[in-house]
Amino acid sequence: MKPQILHLMPNITDEKRWVAEITGEDPTFKLKRDFQPDGPEGVWEIYDGWYQIHGQATGVSPFNKEYVHVKKW
Repeated sequence: MKPQILHLMPNITDEKRWVAEITGEDPTFKLKRDFQPDGPEGVWEIYDGWYQIHGQATGVSPFNKEYVHVKKW
């Protein structure tokens, strides 16, 4: 399966950017998040599934800890 490529710049409110895959349930936080490494800096490969994204992508409103469902077309 080929990944989607996501380029993120830091969010202007806190200068952070990250991508976390939702991998199940968590007794404390409701959802278990596995933070994904970027590589190269600011670039993530994401596959089908649920993610929480924080940062800014060109031409898209800022992601403020947004939940996103990624699906292949």
